[in-house]
Parts: sequence; C-alpha cells; structure tokens
Amino acid sequence: MRRARDLALVATVLAACGGAGAPGPVASTAASASAAASVTERPVVFADVGATTQSGRHVDAPGIEAVRAGSGLRITAHMGEQRSGGYAIRIERITRAGNELRVHAKLTSPGPDAMVTMALTSPAHTVTVDEIADVVVLFDTAGSELARVRIA
Repeated sequence: MRRARDLALVATVLAACGGAGAPGPVASTAASASAAASVTERPVVFADVGATTQSGRHVDAPGIEAVRAGSGLRITAHMGEQRSGGYAIRIERITRAGNELRVHAKLTSPGPDAMVTMALTSPAHTVTVDEIADVVVLFDTAGSELARVRIA
C-alpha cells in the first residue's frame, strides 16, 4: 500500500513538472536543487570547556567569539550583560554548512516571579571544535541569527 502511494506521488510530481522528458527549466531546477543539497548542514563534534555567568563581556546583545586553538577553534557564545541572575546560554549543537560553522544555543531567562540575585551577569558558554571555518554564526533555538564573526 505504501509503495503504491509513493508511486502515485512520484507520478503526480512528474506530471506537474511536465513529465519525465520535460524541457530545460526542470533540468535547471534539478541542478539548483542538487547545488543546494551540496551545502547541507552536517553535525560537528565539540568539547565542552565550560559555562559562566561572569564572562567579562559587558555588551547588551548576544555575541560570538571564535579564535584558532591548535588545529581547530575555541568558540564562546555570549548572552550579553543581564541585570540579574537566572540567565544562561548553552551551546546545544554545532553544524557546518559550506565554510560556515553554525552554533545553535539555548538562551534561558528567569521566569517573571523567579527569585534571582540582583547583580549584573554576563552569561557565556565555551566549547572547542577540531575544525576551521571562515565564518561562525550564533543562532537561538528558534533558528534566528543572533551574531556572526569572520575568522581572520
């Protein structure tokens, strides 16, 4: 039953594209799809160095730092300066897309009624990877780009 459904789906797609012998535009669409597929993301293994609430980076916005360390990079994701405790940033995964490393981090904020310390904090999380890239980009869990840095 599933195979019949798959064949019906393929037939529908082929019909919508003008059949198996479709002219040029379909071929160029297929070529651009394969080019896009060649820039797919792949997971990158990283080692946790540690997290802190006092990184010393006193900027209001999230940021990313990447420096060469041996044969790879040392990457630090910053949440930015916060007015109280209860904030944190945690790198959950890193992927490579072409010559770009994409750092996906979870940003945590205290709840509206949470009891927190009243002190300025600047949460950060540092990891290392055994890869080099031209660009490192920080994303939140929703996929929004927060910051990027070009490696010199």
